[in-house]
Amino acid sequence: MKDSKQIQCLSLALIGLLSLPIAISGTFPLVSLADQDEPPRQGAPAPDFTLPDLTGKQFTLSLLRGKVVFLNFWAIYCAPCRWELSSMEAIYNEYRDKDFEMLAVNVDDGSVERVKKWAKRYNLTFPILKDGEELPVSEAYRTNSIPTTLIIDKNGMIAEIVRGAREWDKEDVRSMLDSLLNEPVSGEKATAPSIPCKTC
Repeated sequence: MKDSKQIQCLSLALIGLLSLPIAISGTFPLVSLADQDEPPRQGAPAPDFTLPDLTGKQFTLSLLRGKVVFLNFWAIYCAPCRWELSSMEAIYNEYRDKDFEMLAVNVDDGSVERVKKWAKRYNLTFPILKDGEELPVSEAYRTNSIPTTLIIDKNGMIAEIVRGAREWDKEDVRSMLDSLLNEPVSGEKATAPSIPCKTC
């Protein structure tokens, strides 16, 4: 899977540098992905998962309900992934004290220590999670190319899917996040199957 993702990653480099704007249209419906053959789409419940960060702390997506979640899939070998890290850090620092969380799921097959070195090199402070050996979360979210980013609203719904790298430190991104942050949390919890965690 890594070799194919490397090829797809490189093919997205030029597209990522063009940084196509994200469409902003307020609230979106939710979709369940783990129990469907279809790829993820706007308006679906985001599958729940639990993954460890680089220190071993566990993050469970469903426990972040009430927050807007920026979920990014990336790898060290992917140049477009590395290119967008600094703008991701800028957005994280701007929104981290609001109802916002950023989770960057690393899909490298290398060691945690290697990822830690990269995080230190780029001065990254947002949570970096390590996918399991068989990449169960990446597979469930159908990340056939990286980077892939999903914006999940306060109710656990997929609001946006962005394939390829982009400059995140932009006003259109802030407008989208601000709009989602202003949305209320519904009383009904979004239901989506959980992804088994083999590393927890």
